[in-house]
Parts: sequence; structure tokens; C-alpha cells
Amino acid sequence: SIYRLYDLESYHPDRLRICVVNFETAWRISKQLLKWKPQVVIVDESHRAKNTATKKARGVHKFSGAPYRLILTGTVFTNSPLDVYSQWRFLNPQRFGKSYVKFRDTYARMGGYGGYEVEEYINLNQLAQQMALDATVVKKEECLDLPPKLSQLVNVELGFNTKKLYRQMEKQMIAQLAGVTITAQIVLTKLLRLSQMASGFVTQDGVAHFIGTEKLEALADLLEDYCIEPRQKVVIFCRFIPSLQRIEEVLEELKIPYVTLRGGLSQKQRTEAQEKFSKYRGAIVLLGQIEAAGISIDLSCASTAIFYELDYSSDHHIQAQDRLHRIGQNNRVLYLYLMSKDTVDEDILDSLRRNERITQAVLDRVRRRVGVSNNGTGKQLTSLAGKS
Repeated sequence: SIYRLYDLESYHPDRLRICVVNFETAWRISKQLLKWKPQVVIVDESHRAKNTATKKARGVHKFSGAPYRLILTGTVFTNSPLDVYSQWRFLNPQRFGKSYVKFRDTYARMGGYGGYEVEEYINLNQLAQQMALDATVVKKEECLDLPPKLSQLVNVELGFNTKKLYRQMEKQMIAQLAGVTITAQIVLTKLLRLSQMASGFVTQDGVAHFIGTEKLEALADLLEDYCIEPRQKVVIFCRFIPSLQRIEEVLEELKIPYVTLRGGLSQKQRTEAQEKFSKYRGAIVLLGQIEAAGISIDLSCASTAIFYELDYSSDHHIQAQDRLHRIGQNNRVLYLYLMSKDTVDEDILDSLRRNERITQAVLDRVRRRVGVSNNGTGKQLTSLAGKS
């Protein structure tokens, strides 16, 4: 019997065989689930439990005593090899021990403010060897016959005034950082302002002030090429709410039908937007914030995605790409990146590509060692789905 979980207490334990529950609910009802004593626990998209400090990760860890445990993910670590620890805390707690600090110091050289910032990842061969004791890596192209995917940069030249303001902000940021203890959080906060300026606006006291339309005009040109003639479905990923609102205005001016996915929508609203996008026969655009529209949604009806803006999460980036490049996709997938020239836009994309190279390097090492004995842990069902 398979039940949707609304009230676990209402089902007789002898009759309940399979329980499917999301991360957000699992930790809240962990006591009832543990009382049920599941024999097999499968954690799909296990990278969502990568942070040991979150409630959903701690909820997953409570089931590390189940006889059979399986994790599935295409991005075992999204921004750092250290993401492995929390997932293995559920999968095989003995592999990396109970101390995260000891694990961190084994595979990263720390420094910076208070010694809490990663300066360099180390011993990655050893990490791969340890992961290989429990893991199987399968690349997407080896198990799925999907069409190719291509990336193309669309360079945007900032106008004189926008470029002048941007350079002033850069100099101001460098001056503010001079002589102070620099932390990753401080730098990211400063870069956030530069990212906004590269998209043509700045925020002050929660209000957006627009300083340029160069990137918006470049987007309009692309939409005319892809959505008016010929009429194609296009997905637009952006990061900031002011950008999303301005893009909506452009779509209305061009009379292109669209749906919007942003944070705070209910599951019903998300489903309705996806269905409208997939079933509409004319040209239509799905416009979404990269975090909200980049997970748990099938966008394979489109073969073109425009990244208007990016954030620093390679997880969000990979997941957003895979919304289109997945089972059901019959056409070549094209990713267009709007890059304001000589700005932080280019730095963010470069950072994402560096993170993905780290991921691929370690996963390739796991793959080479996958034949290593599981060291007596044969009672565990263990798997990792790796992507290029």
C-alpha cells in the first residue's frame, strides 16, 4: 500500500508500507516516522541536506540507524567538497566520524577571519577514495540519451553613465575593504551591489533606483528573435525581484504571453504556472527567480534558457540547466548568458565554472575507485548519480 502522508497517526503501522515525504515535513514528524521503524530510507536530492546546522539535515541524520540507507543526488557537493560530510552522516556515519571540525581540517586548509574561511581544499584524492567505498557514480550521458546542450555568451556593453557609476562603486568597495578584516560575507554583500548595478539598478532603503537599461534591451532583442518569429518557448532565469518586474514590463510591451515563478508561491500556484507554460501552444515565456524556478519542475517543453542574472550557487545553476535538459527533451538545449562586459557578471560565471570543475574532478576520482571493496558495509544500499 502507498499512502500520501497527511496524518501518520491515522494509519495502522501494519498497513503502512511506503511513506513519501518532503524535506520540509520530514524533520517535523521525525518522531512518528522513527516510531514506525522504517527498514529502508531513501533520501533523494540528498545535497539539500548538506548543511549539518539546518533542521532538515538534522532530521535526515536521525534515520542513520535504519538497516538500509540510500542517497541519490546529481550534485553531491554544490559549492564545496565539504558538503559531503552531512550526507554521509546519514549514509554511513562511521566513514567520516562524528566530528565535522576534524573532517573539515582533513580536507580543507582554513584561514581568514577567525580561521573560519576555506583557503584551499586538500587531500581530495583521499576524500574520493573514502567516498568510493560507499558510492557508485553514473554520468548522465551514460544512462540517458539526451540531445546536446550548448552555451553562448551574450555580451552587453554598458552605457557611459551606467559604466561610470559602476566604476565608482567598484572603487568605493575597494576603499571600504582596505585596512579591514575581510570576510566572505562582507565581500558577498559588496558584490551584491555590483551585481545589481550590472543589471541596471541599485537599491536604497529597500527601493530600487534604475540607472540603465542596457541588459534589458539586450534581452528584448533576444526575445524578438526567439519568441516572435519563430515562436518558441523560452525560460528566463533572474536573481533579483526588481529585474523580474522590469522583465515582466518588457514581455507585456512585446505582447509575449508569460508566467512567473518567484519565491513565496504555493505548490498549487507553481503547478498551475508549469502546466500553463507546457500546454500553451503559442510562444510563451516562463520567467523565474533562479532559486524558485530551478528546482522540482519540468521545463523540457522549452529548449532555450536565458540567464539574465546568476547567483553564486553552482547548485542553483546546475539545477536550473537541468530543468530543460532532462528526460522528455527532444531538441538541442541552448543556454544564453547575458553578461554585462567587464563587470562582476563575468566573475560570477567564472566562479560557477570553477566550482563545477572541482565537483567533476572529485567525482571522476570516485569513479576510478568505485571498484574498491565496501569494507564490510554491504548491508547498506549506497548510490550517487553524478552529472557532467
